[in-house]
Amino acid sequence: MKLHLIVFGLLTVAFNYTNAQLYINNAQLTIQTGASVVVQGDVTSNADILGDGKLVLKGTSAQNINMNNFAVPNLEVDN
Repeated sequence: MKLHLIVFGLLTVAFNYTNAQLYINNAQLTIQTGASVVVQGDVTSNADILGDGKLVLKGTSAQNINMNNFAVPNLEVDN
């Protein structure tokens, strides 16, 4: 299963969700070069995040990231 989080990111902005969380459950997530996935809430995953794109934590309060010993190749903290 592939997730296209570029669309998810746009939906998050378009509908102005606050405290949006990212939960990856047995899925392959690839963030392409030049793309960013911005998360305002917590991140939980049981798989590696793949690709050269960025996962950006941009909440206004404390955020948690639980990758269950899996990898995030490009993480930016902006909160």
